[in-house]
Amino acid sequence: MRRLRGGGVGPQRENFEGFIIPDMTLPLRTLLAGIFDYAGLFPPAALSMEEAVREYLEQSNGEGQLLVNRFVCPVDRLGEFWTHAEEFGSQDAPWTLTVLGTSLTDFEADLAQIESFEEVGTGRVYVEGYEVKANPTDVKPAALRALCDAPIDEIYLELPWTEDALECLDAVANTGTIGAKGRTGGADAGAYPSPSAVAAFMRECIDLDVPMKLTAGLHHPIRRKHPTFDAHEHGFLNVLIAGLLADSTDLNRTEMEKILSAQGPGQFHFEDLAIGFGDWQVGQEAVESFRGIFSSIGSCSIQEPVDDLRKLGLW
Repeated sequence: MRRLRGGGVGPQRENFEGFIIPDMTLPLRTLLAGIFDYAGLFPPAALSMEEAVREYLEQSNGEGQLLVNRFVCPVDRLGEFWTHAEEFGSQDAPWTLTVLGTSLTDFEADLAQIESFEEVGTGRVYVEGYEVKANPTDVKPAALRALCDAPIDEIYLELPWTEDALECLDAVANTGTIGAKGRTGGADAGAYPSPSAVAAFMRECIDLDVPMKLTAGLHHPIRRKHPTFDAHEHGFLNVLIAGLLADSTDLNRTEMEKILSAQGPGQFHFEDLAIGFGDWQVGQEAVESFRGIFSSIGSCSIQEPVDDLRKLGLW
């Protein structure tokens, strides 16, 4: 398998070995290093730009620094981001961003805004990722070629939870660089895909060696009932360990669903040199390989994952 990504860890997170958490094993630390792209501008946090930039900076240099990767910003708010980023002065490392685009058809205009933004902040900002929503019918050779030619490290197409979206992953895989993104939560019950849908998406990405990421509804480590409406929130440990074990031990979709559906921490285990679920277990090398295909999770909260991991005795 080719592994095109650097474990989802930006330049400021490469030395994650320095972030020692007494109760966290090396495999778990590797699995979680730089796992969250910070999306504080979006619900349910829905912070102002100033608040989000401040929160990102505090988490990047504070308790949650192991988990934090890039700042997520819509392309049409890059100027606003820079205004507030400058207020905090120069940082030891460049601000790294994932930019949310407008549409595939507007990609050239989005790219022009990104290039202008990077020129203004030369040496102080770096757009590592670009993500854009796409319907399967939009995934055509010309659009994919334009994305492949862009000078951006990671590009992801956010696809719906449909069978034809899975089918178009073949075209995405043929690019050798573009990844796929799934949305795992939102403002109503219908925004939460089933464990079956998530398993199918992740299994297909692994089989085709398509870089992948997920976003929304993944604030908590273990799957749980949504507190306000009739749905279940996916757990980020459920998702990561299901993908890890599928990647390294070739679990089928049904076996992945079992892990994705687990609502208690008891079946997950974290040892000094291994990580697993039930009878399935893998070591450090498998974790490193998996993070080469699973880039990150978009989340508007870093503190909630830290607090919940601490409650589980993992932080």
